[in-house]
Amino acid sequence: MQNNKKGFTLIELLVVVLIIGILSSVALPQYTKAVDKARGTEAVTNMKSLSDAQNIYYMGNSSYTGDTSNLDIEIPSMKHFTLGSLTSTGSSITLRINSNKKNAVLTYYLSQGKVSNRYCTGSDCGNFFTCTMSSGQCRL
Repeated sequence: MQNNKKGFTLIELLVVVLIIGILSSVALPQYTKAVDKARGTEAVTNMKSLSDAQNIYYMGNSSYTGDTSNLDIEIPSMKHFTLGSLTSTGSSITLRINSNKKNAVLTYYLSQGKVSNRYCTGSDCGNFFTCTMSSGQCRL
């Protein structure tokens, strides 16, 4: 008598499911890390645009402005970050962008027409930015 059964055995199916599980457990954290880095790029890009607009305003007025409506740009809507504080002291300004869901605040210091310092504070900075830790701050 011939045995004409076609298909896979239970062991073969379990091995395939196990392999898929192992591959997904390796790939998912890498995917999450890539998504967070892309979100960090959103913040850096918007911060760069904002600091460039502030520098243009500084060149024309010899001081920075704390009011974004005085700038020559439209502040883009950010999906994962919100514009924090703009603290102007005339010849210098502090710009902050806050993460909506994670603990990260991106800060730029502008002084006399150029970026003098930029860093991130918060426990999730390493998720968004490639940086070196110094004095509790993630320096970009």
